[in-house]
Amino acid sequence: MGTIHVESKAMCHVVAMPYPGRGHVNPMMNLCSMLATRKPDIIVSFVVTEEWHGFIKNEAKPDNVRFATIPNVIPSELDRAKDFPAFMNAVSTKMEGPFEDLLDRLDPPVTAIIADTKLVWSIGVANRKNIPVASLWPMSATVYSLLYHFDMLKENGHFPIQISEIGDEVVDYIPGMSPTQIRDLPTVLHGEDLRLLERALNTVNLVSKAQCLMFTTAYELEPQAVDALRSKYKIPVYPVGPSVPFFKLKPKNTTLAQSNGDSFASNANLISNGYAHNHEEEQAPEYFKWLDCQPHGSVLYISQGSFLSVSSAQMDEIVAGIRDSGVSYLWVARGETTKLNGCLGEKGIVVPWVEQLKVLCHPAIGGFWSHCGWNSSLEAAFSGVPVLTYPIFWDQVPNSKRFVEDWRAGWRVRKKIGKENFVSREEICDLVRRFMDGENNEIKEMRKRALELREACQKAISPGGSTETNLDSFIDYVSQIQAQEKNNFKKENNFDSATMVYHIVAVPYPGRGHVNPMMNLCKFLLISSKNHHHNHEILITFVVTQEWQTLINKNTNHAHADSIRICSIPNVLPSEEVRGNDFPGFYEAVMRKMEAPFEAVIDEIDSNVNVDLIIADTELLWAHAVATRRLLPLALLWTASASVFSMFLHHQLFLENHSFENGEKRVDYIPGVSPLRISDLPSIFHDKNGKVLQLYLQCISKVQYAKYLLFNSIYEIEPNAIDTLKSKYSFPLYTIGPLIPFYEATNNEHINYMQWLDSQPKGSVLYISLGSYLSISKEQMEELVVGLCDSGVRFLMVYRGPNKTLLSQNSNSGLFVPWCDQLRVLSHKSIGGFLSHCGWNSVLEAMFCGVPVLTFPISIDQVPNSKQIVEDLKVGVKMKERLGTNNKENDVVMRKEIARIVKGFMDFESRGGRELRETANKVREVCRNTIVEGGSSLQNLNAFLEDILQSN
Repeated sequence: MGTIHVESKAMCHVVAMPYPGRGHVNPMMNLCSMLATRKPDIIVSFVVTEEWHGFIKNEAKPDNVRFATIPNVIPSELDRAKDFPAFMNAVSTKMEGPFEDLLDRLDPPVTAIIADTKLVWSIGVANRKNIPVASLWPMSATVYSLLYHFDMLKENGHFPIQISEIGDEVVDYIPGMSPTQIRDLPTVLHGEDLRLLERALNTVNLVSKAQCLMFTTAYELEPQAVDALRSKYKIPVYPVGPSVPFFKLKPKNTTLAQSNGDSFASNANLISNGYAHNHEEEQAPEYFKWLDCQPHGSVLYISQGSFLSVSSAQMDEIVAGIRDSGVSYLWVARGETTKLNGCLGEKGIVVPWVEQLKVLCHPAIGGFWSHCGWNSSLEAAFSGVPVLTYPIFWDQVPNSKRFVEDWRAGWRVRKKIGKENFVSREEICDLVRRFMDGENNEIKEMRKRALELREACQKAISPGGSTETNLDSFIDYVSQIQAQEKNNFKKENNFDSATMVYHIVAVPYPGRGHVNPMMNLCKFLLISSKNHHHNHEILITFVVTQEWQTLINKNTNHAHADSIRICSIPNVLPSEEVRGNDFPGFYEAVMRKMEAPFEAVIDEIDSNVNVDLIIADTELLWAHAVATRRLLPLALLWTASASVFSMFLHHQLFLENHSFENGEKRVDYIPGVSPLRISDLPSIFHDKNGKVLQLYLQCISKVQYAKYLLFNSIYEIEPNAIDTLKSKYSFPLYTIGPLIPFYEATNNEHINYMQWLDSQPKGSVLYISLGSYLSISKEQMEELVVGLCDSGVRFLMVYRGPNKTLLSQNSNSGLFVPWCDQLRVLSHKSIGGFLSHCGWNSVLEAMFCGVPVLTFPISIDQVPNSKQIVEDLKVGVKMKERLGTNNKENDVVMRKEIARIVKGFMDFESRGGRELRETANKVREVCRNTIVEGGSSLQNLNAFLEDILQSN
């Protein structure tokens, strides 16, 4: 990528570098959008690979958020699931050099970097370039705390983990994590391959080398985890979530420019004002028109994330269960929309893509079947939607536990994670029916609790809220670091001496779930800076691979382009399209190969406008090293839940407690994490290989070296985990979530799913999306489609798979789309539920929209996210009770069980359905309250900005 020129004056230039995955890219983008909107005079360069740039280049974003690309040095996103360890390896080893080269080319020079925590090399690049770096953790703060305190698992005999032996044992000693069964810990803790755990631990270990740590959660969602981490780090910890695209909920005729200076909450409030009805001046997608025709709270939204999936047999059971339940559903199923449409009946629609947050926020949505990825978990909380949790992998398990046990805003689809986790269509049918029974008192209470989550999120992003405060504090911090270095620059360019330019480089982990929260953080920082720090010009350089820059440019508009510049490093990683082929390899590549190119980019950026701060994803293991070599403060952003963070932080406790030996054992010793089963831990906890887990643990171990820690979570949602994490770190820890683009308008005239949603009764549609990365097996997809069809529930499903026959057999039951504006879909009144993989971004969007979640976690933190949704928040129901990581036949949830669960989940007339939606609405209110004036996330955002600007 050529040099980016700034015409008139030096600015605060933040480079955002997400991990190359949808669950990372989206939160990073949401974060950058929040920063850019908060302080429109910041430039954010959003760095992705060329492939990812192609994926997201047309997505809505502030004008001052710009894409920058690095070459496609990693396996394609389309193939990474085939060898995920190889993909991870490429991310670790091949992205650093191109990213560093890119930093050298960016103009104006980089002020700070926001990098995905998984990009461990980002800290090293930042340090070499003397650029402050913030690490963005795209999972929950609780999962981060778990990784940070990993040694406690060993000390308590809970690691190594044998789920069959100790799954029921409870971990109750991880700071910031509520007592949790071993089975509810991230799957990376108890898999055969522990490489993911190793990477995670390495990632966390390096965070302390960053200048700050950012979380895509909101402080209100995970206060204990955030507080616990803040007590452990000397660097600031900023929860700046929920990192969901709530800024996209604005009517089309309201521009971002017109809203400059407005609080995030003013946009989020559009949810309650019926955003889905604002179609006069836009061609609404069909699924939104369908949602508009559905009864209030009647629709189960189903989404299993964008990466891992379930087996074909289990999918058949899910499909049959949803179909037999008779619940209206909106199912997101990428690639198999035609097949699903052919066997799901006429109660819903299947679509390949939706605007998930907008769907979850739609009044028709009554529940969310989700994989419990942290992003989806945040969106569910933000929307106030109960969750049917179906965690598959990684932090999805503890996220599921959080929804079910901690928030008590969800139910589990699968009671256990493991080879015996097959859920039949009959079970699914019954569960979905009960979950969506809005007249059921239990469901009413659940929906009330989900609404409380929504209120917490709303409070966080409201003026004075924790997210806005944290973003402001972050902007202050990076601006202050920059102030002295900018004096000469101002003299050379005849600047007013009162103007200070602060340059942030944001570098997310190269994944949608990291990139998006990081981008939103950058946008929020810009908004906060403009509103509260008028004497500072913030520039953000968002650093991604060239592939990711292409993806971002493809799916992002030019909002905040003047303040957020996308800068790319070469594609040193496996392509985003193929990273699932060897995720451990991809993850390792992120850790090993991105550092050098990133640092080179820092050098180039710094030669024009000095870099003041790096904001990096916590999973960028090298971020601390770069920041240290460059003498730059580093802020780390954790894009998953704070609870998942706590699980990784305290991973040692699992080892010490020998917890992995029994999947049913309840773990109650993870600080800040509620008791959860071993099977509810992030899936990589169970990875036998262990490479990814070890890298994760390394990333967590590095958090202590950062200066700030930011969470894409809400304090009110995870207070125990956040408080615990604050107690662990001596530096600031901020919950600034939800890092979702709730402030952005989206142009989707070519998509008809919104029109379809407009035609559906209120709350009748189940939105289905299983994430953008790992997916379920062919057998499970077939079971899911048939189960949905048999359930009779209306559905909108995002599906990108190849099986068109399956979809064609279900074309009369719902709508299948390859993509949708998820936040917008979740906000639609016809959405009654969200079948989700429980990626943290999806969780945040579900919470933000108040949509219950039918959880279908696949990997990593999605499992604990599912648990969090179902057991903690009680805004969801688990589709898969047990998580199987090898896609064996007995891992499959059968169609009858799926139909049963979906029917029950989408039955908002039942007591359970009503309570679930009431709880989801409460969660939604919690989320909203966090982003209004005085909200925890807004306050944290401001505190983060204040800190970084003053320290300059």
